[in-house]
Amino acid sequence: MNIFGFRRPDGLFGIRNHLLILPTSVCATTVAFNIAAQIPGAIAIPNQHGCCQLGADFEQTLRTLIGIGKNPNVGAVLVVGLGCEGIPIQHTAEEIAKSGKPVQSLIIQENGGTLKTTSLGIQIAGQMARTLSMLKGEEA
Repeated sequence: MNIFGFRRPDGLFGIRNHLLILPTSVCATTVAFNIAAQIPGAIAIPNQHGCCQLGADFEQTLRTLIGIGKNPNVGAVLVVGLGCEGIPIQHTAEEIAKSGKPVQSLIIQENGGTLKTTSLGIQIAGQMARTLSMLKGEEA
């Protein structure tokens, strides 16, 4: 039996080639879903956390978000944050980027609000999706 998929820069092998729009808090989740809805093949995941967490709860949420972004079925990630959440947006993006896959981030409060961030996110995600669409699968 042959399995076809995508070898990632870190050597892991994924069957899917998702563009993930990753919100770092509940406040950024709607923007992430609005971006993903405009990009064929993009996915967003709901995040009901990211604010007002301490200690082990904070660490678990951070590890989970980074782990989802590093999943080999994800080909590229756009991290979207509000800007005031406890989860560090840039750190999250940098940790995911260590896997070698394309990662960019947007901060809603720095981009002039939800509408402007959604518009910018659609542009960025569109380019990321075009790049992903050019990747050729290979046999595992």
